[in-house]
Amino acid sequence: MSITRRLFLKRTGLSALSLGFTPFFIKRALADAVSTPRRKVFVLIIQRGAMDGLSMLAPIAEPYYYSARSSIALPRTGDSPVIPIDSHFALHPEMKALRPLWDEGSLAFVHQVGSPNPSRSHFDAQDFFETGTPGEKNTQDGFLNRALLEMAPLQKPLRAVAMQAGMPRVLQGRFPAISMDSLKDYNLHAGGSQKEFQNFSDMYQQAVDQVFRGVGKEVFESLKTVDGVREANSAPEKDSLYPKAQIGRRLHEIAALIKSDVGLEVAVTDMGGWDTHINQGNGKGQLADRLRELSEAIAAFKKDLGAKYGDVCLMTVTEFGRTVKENGTRGTDHGHGSVMMIAGGEVRGKRILGNWKTLKPENLFEGRDLPVTTDSRDVLAEILQRQLGVRDLTNIFPGFGVDPKRFVDVFRA
Repeated sequence: MSITRRLFLKRTGLSALSLGFTPFFIKRALADAVSTPRRKVFVLIIQRGAMDGLSMLAPIAEPYYYSARSSIALPRTGDSPVIPIDSHFALHPEMKALRPLWDEGSLAFVHQVGSPNPSRSHFDAQDFFETGTPGEKNTQDGFLNRALLEMAPLQKPLRAVAMQAGMPRVLQGRFPAISMDSLKDYNLHAGGSQKEFQNFSDMYQQAVDQVFRGVGKEVFESLKTVDGVREANSAPEKDSLYPKAQIGRRLHEIAALIKSDVGLEVAVTDMGGWDTHINQGNGKGQLADRLRELSEAIAAFKKDLGAKYGDVCLMTVTEFGRTVKENGTRGTDHGHGSVMMIAGGEVRGKRILGNWKTLKPENLFEGRDLPVTTDSRDVLAEILQRQLGVRDLTNIFPGFGVDPKRFVDVFRA
């Protein structure tokens, strides 16, 4: 009995599998596994909508910060005062869940970071970040997918997972990454009975197309693996209290994959709600709510991982920042530079990385935005090399010219 690719994907609900049906899959399946003493994990959270870096990490020592933001600057005193972390900067008051990570030295920030491309289009800027080729609209694959192709092979079905609906551009390409909206929905039944699924499994085995047969094998292995993870990790560890927000559930499930030793090396998820043109708020408000959800989710993720936290590097990134001055509707508009947050067991934290330029008008990009003094690709290249062991970065960021001299020194020696 024959079976078509379209029918297979329709019946299993796995159209988000980023395979492209190329011979690469067969080559990968036949490759000899290269043993490594320890596999590390990179977790990327994309804050979609352009997060205001001056609220995540506020330069409270600069008078211009307060004069430019008469109603949305973070208060020093009162019911929701800022959380000073050095003599110049303070965390948003709703990020208090992350203060222990800062104090223990496993949390760092990169300020005035971003893309050299000046686009203020959400779509273009996100695309440029995820492909790793700012200004180039014809790049089809993501930089993380290219990085996975350069990494030592490992015979595991869940090396790269997007925990969200649909495959993000950053993981699209020849490497067979998998996307799932949740562990619960990624299941063996795929909308039918177990008997129907087994019949379908038998059908795919008869497929003539060797590439398709290989794809099916990978799919069924990943489904069975997730089934086991879901059974073994139905609840977070004691004292690991994730927020009810979507980002909490997603990080809980990424933690479950990490703890289950299924071979996960790269996990990606995203979080919306950062486009604050109107009524952004200061210590309280819509932006404060998002920062609290994100911070509590990351803090719970760290607790949930336990000793596994030592093998993880987590980064948050946004497509661009927001204007230094607030607008007429007590919000901020699309800007340029913003902030990355980096946490992990081997992160040399309790530091603000990058090259901060003060908020003098002459230092602002186009007279209105934070400048980009650190290219996000320099930070990403360092993480890919040090955390994931990608030796050759030439094809990861084509045309960029990666130079270790520009690395910001994320990790401990």
